[in-house]
Amino acid sequence: MMDKVNSLDYWDRRFQENWESLNGRHQSRFFSKIAIKNLPDWLVREIKSEKLSITDWGCALGDGTDLIKSSFPDSHVVGVDFSKSAIDDAIKHYASIEFRCEDWISSTKKPIPMRSDIVFSSNVLEHFEDWKSVLSNLILKAEKAVLLALPFNEEDRDLEHFVSFYEHSFSLVLEDDFVLAWAKVVDCRDIENTRWLGEQIILVYAKSDWLRSLNLTLGESRFLLNSNFSNLNSIERFGDFFKEVFRDKELLLEDNNRLQRNIADLDFSFGLEKRSLLEKIDRIENDRDEVLGQLDSLRVELDNARMAIISNDSNHKILCSEIDDLKQSRDALINQLSNLEDEINKSWQERLSEKEFYLAALRQEHEESLLLESQNQERLREEIRWLDREFKIYQNEQHESLVKERLRYEEDYENQKNNLEAKIGVLNRFLEITQSKLSSIETENSELKEKCHQGTLLISEFQLALNKIESDKIVLENELSQANFILGKLEADKKQLEIDLLNEKSSYLSFVEESKSLREQLSRRIDVEIENSNLLRKNLDDSRLSHDQDLILLNEIGPLLKEIDEEVNRLRSGFLFKIFLFFCPSRKAYIPRVVSSRLNDYLTTCQVNMNSKIDIEELLSLHGEEFINKAYWYALKREPDVSGYEEYKKQLDRGVAKIDIVKQLVSSKEGKANDNNIVGLGSKILAHKLALMPFFRLFSNAAWLDRRLNVIEERLFQIGDAIDRYIPKLQRGVAEYAGEVSSKDAVIAELQEKISSKEVSIFELNNIINDKQGIIDSVRSCTDLSWEQFNSQILSNRNFYKGIFVQETIIDWNVPLYQRPQHIASAFGRLGYLVIYKTANWSGDNVNGFRQVAPNVWLSNKVNEIDTLDGVVRSVYSTAYAESHDRLLENGRRGVMVYEYIDHIDPKISGDEANIRRLLNQKNWAFGGGADYVVASAKVLADEAINEVGESKVILAQNGVDTRHYRNPVHNSTQLPQNLIDFKNKYTKIVGYFGALAPWLWYDVIAELTKLRPDIGFVYIGPDYYGGSEKLPVDENVLYLGTVNYQVLPAYARQFDVCFIPFEPGEIARTTSPLKLFEYFALEKPVVVTSEMLECVAFEEVFSGGSALELSLAIDRAFSIAHDLAYKRRLATLADQNDWDQRARAFEKCFDDLK
Repeated sequence: MMDKVNSLDYWDRRFQENWESLNGRHQSRFFSKIAIKNLPDWLVREIKSEKLSITDWGCALGDGTDLIKSSFPDSHVVGVDFSKSAIDDAIKHYASIEFRCEDWISSTKKPIPMRSDIVFSSNVLEHFEDWKSVLSNLILKAEKAVLLALPFNEEDRDLEHFVSFYEHSFSLVLEDDFVLAWAKVVDCRDIENTRWLGEQIILVYAKSDWLRSLNLTLGESRFLLNSNFSNLNSIERFGDFFKEVFRDKELLLEDNNRLQRNIADLDFSFGLEKRSLLEKIDRIENDRDEVLGQLDSLRVELDNARMAIISNDSNHKILCSEIDDLKQSRDALINQLSNLEDEINKSWQERLSEKEFYLAALRQEHEESLLLESQNQERLREEIRWLDREFKIYQNEQHESLVKERLRYEEDYENQKNNLEAKIGVLNRFLEITQSKLSSIETENSELKEKCHQGTLLISEFQLALNKIESDKIVLENELSQANFILGKLEADKKQLEIDLLNEKSSYLSFVEESKSLREQLSRRIDVEIENSNLLRKNLDDSRLSHDQDLILLNEIGPLLKEIDEEVNRLRSGFLFKIFLFFCPSRKAYIPRVVSSRLNDYLTTCQVNMNSKIDIEELLSLHGEEFINKAYWYALKREPDVSGYEEYKKQLDRGVAKIDIVKQLVSSKEGKANDNNIVGLGSKILAHKLALMPFFRLFSNAAWLDRRLNVIEERLFQIGDAIDRYIPKLQRGVAEYAGEVSSKDAVIAELQEKISSKEVSIFELNNIINDKQGIIDSVRSCTDLSWEQFNSQILSNRNFYKGIFVQETIIDWNVPLYQRPQHIASAFGRLGYLVIYKTANWSGDNVNGFRQVAPNVWLSNKVNEIDTLDGVVRSVYSTAYAESHDRLLENGRRGVMVYEYIDHIDPKISGDEANIRRLLNQKNWAFGGGADYVVASAKVLADEAINEVGESKVILAQNGVDTRHYRNPVHNSTQLPQNLIDFKNKYTKIVGYFGALAPWLWYDVIAELTKLRPDIGFVYIGPDYYGGSEKLPVDENVLYLGTVNYQVLPAYARQFDVCFIPFEPGEIARTTSPLKLFEYFALEKPVVVTSEMLECVAFEEVFSGGSALELSLAIDRAFSIAHDLAYKRRLATLADQNDWDQRARAFEKCFDDLK
């Protein structure tokens, strides 16, 4: 088993598969932190002052090594492990630290010549049965010291541990002159967020010569093996250590005691007397130690009594009894101490009487020694010289202290009685303290009773919850039986639906008749419009009389104009117009209203004085592109015969051909044309263009086509004094439009074939259209406006807009997950502002000039040209790495500068130190007067800004939601991935999150919650920021879908039952207004967040928790109310109140400064 655990394959697999999931990284940092925190001060001082090198042997993935480097930044720190996969991962995560893949213990490996000042090993030796030989290898790699952190007193060993360490496990002296200089035991169970439920021992083995050079004192080098050991025991252990070190010298002195007594002088005889007295005192001290031992045993008994009180109130009486015994023991001790005092006095008298006897004995021994000296003088001289050399060391160390002790002896003896009396006083105070602690214990006991009572209440609450679960189970069983009943009822309803279908068919026939009547009314209306058109043509003929050249032109194109009119009328009575009549609400009252208001406004704008053309684009745009798509496919469903569609396609082709004829006729003429004639001709072509456009809206993105058609419209009606240049413009416009039509032929043919064979569904059609992105991109690139075109066509009409809003570079427009900048820009466009959105073409915008991406919103990479605009509101974000205030002000302020403070500047959001410095410089510039306004996305950020710049310059505009996007019913038909479908079928309860998988999520609690609730499926959607997806738990009930495009994101999110925002507690959670909160509201889903998300918990509809258990309970509460209609209405109302249009209106204050 040892070979298996310590094999390279075993540890490579552990590091690759489950090291992180079993919290290996956190445990490594925890053990290193405990070891560093409990090193002796003198060692920490030496490492820092001498910059000693450190090698972390068994570094695993390098997390503990990183902590060592952080604690000793000036030292050269190296991480060593024999697992290559671990070292590769460590190098990846901690590139600034040196890591080596080396095997220090295998006998098959050649020794590696590497030595370090200090070798550090954290919780490694316990994995080896022959750990002492491993420790010997570590000593060979250390120049000065070896630091060890090991599990201590481990009774119930881990499966990977092969040895337990106790006090007797460690030698005081190791080979190569290494001695134990420090030992300390740390109880990790009392540490907050502990990673080890036991004790750790920290050991320092140091080279003796290096240790001696440090001149350490006894107080600096101690053994703290147990927090209950007294300082006296620590000193005695240290004395035992030095006795063992010098045991040979002590034996030598004992062998020569007799010779020493013979050659000692009178002072030495007094030393013998003192030794005898000291032995007596030692006996007294031993008695005192016995008393203190009894006191220690009493303390232990008192501790046991305290534990007994906590565990059981009945032990209280026993403790009181033991306290009485303690008092009796105190009285006995007092008597014993009194007896000791008498014994000391008696001993002193005996010593005085024995003094003469000793002196006589010494004189006799001295005479004998003289006789012996005469016989062995030469030998004794040699021995004396040797003893002098050896003993001088001892005398030099001890003589002065012996003299002082002899002089202090009588004083010490006199003070002994006082000391004993003081100790009795100490015992009395100790008893008082004990009594006080007893009172405290009684108080704690009362508190414990209260906690037990609260625990009983909590158990009752859990029991109620269990009862509710049981009742819910019964309800579900009843619902299951009801469902079976409903299933039978549905069979009956099916038959009824078949009958209703027959009735619906008859109603449909009636509706067809009504439609015919409406078409007849429309036909009559169109006839009136034709008459008006003829009247207009007559006016044109009258004006043509003044210009012979124009007369010739109109005579040639007159029949063609009539043909165009007839073609337009046929198109209007054709397929698409039928769709309009079929689906438009309030059909009978709709057309007159459009003709009287919308149409007249349009004709007035075009400066054409006629009342004869119904603009199909205007009619259909009232319902938008979605209406057209739905109407078209619904019509196909009601009338599956596609022959009408094919005929309509042919008519369109004929219309394109006729436009080409008009183009040829116009280009064949020379000279000038009358204004009215040109306007009339342009109106005809424009009318035909308007008839064509709804069809092509079915097959491509409407934005680029609208833009191109607007260009043509500009060319048709901006005549003025430039009539000579108008005809070439008209030629180019018609040609470009015709080119765009023909570029779609391939797409139309493919769709026509699939529709005819009925092999395409609505979803497949959308996919086919999206797959034509290459065609759309090519059209977009050729239709981007230059700065000159944008200036002449758009900026020249800036007075028609409420103002100009410039979004400085922050994020590309075309990204999978829309963010605040895109939403704010679109909202300003809807409110009637001209919006210019700067892009650096980082991730797919690919714009060269100006491109319209939303109503009134233009995407552009022309940064320098945009910066020359005056009278604009410019927005720069607090997260904009690529911007600097120096660049923003290169061409002056030119308007109002807005600083959008959307996130607390934090390494988890802002990245490395260089980015943070740039963002802080930007913030200091904005708060220091650089920005005219600060727009804050959260209340905490707003309060911070108000403290800096004042309330008048701060606007609170939290994040919002595009409710139209999330409520769009088209998402109901979106095809979902099979893994999500299977996951939803497996779990009846789904908790979901969409957003960035970023460092600020609470991954520890996510993992704990996942294991706590195996009955719930957890779905995560979003891009991976800094390895966030790797931190998600790898469990059966977790599904990570990666990044999902914003356009289809609501379809995925509708599969959630409860929505989740698990931000880690901290500054980011407290200062963030999550955009996804209001998007969840728009989906009408209950939301569960972590309790420190202040912007979220401000809504009473939001559920929260501060731990895995609290979040689990909050999720249960969310499930219980998820289908409550009143609750869903409140969420929908909150979404409407926090729509992006409302957020943009808060900005409008900035435009007031431009007036």
